[in-house]
Amino acid sequence: MFLDVSLSAAAPRVGLNNARPLLVGNPRRQWLDLMEARRPIYERLATVTVLTDKLTPNQAAREIVQAIDATAG
Repeated sequence: MFLDVSLSAAAPRVGLNNARPLLVGNPRRQWLDLMEARRPIYERLATVTVLTDKLTPNQAAREIVQAIDATAG
């Protein structure tokens, strides 16, 4: 399962202004570069993708459970 998120939604969640080892230097550029490199792998391996941009944690959890139920049945 790939929990997808855009940069605009990820920024407040991960705190791009905080000290994060993988985001040293230009945090926004680093995040974009990481996602550019990783996204194709995530998309290729994921059987389900959930866009979490506008979801609360509880809503995301419900989406995940529904996706698991749908693939298990």
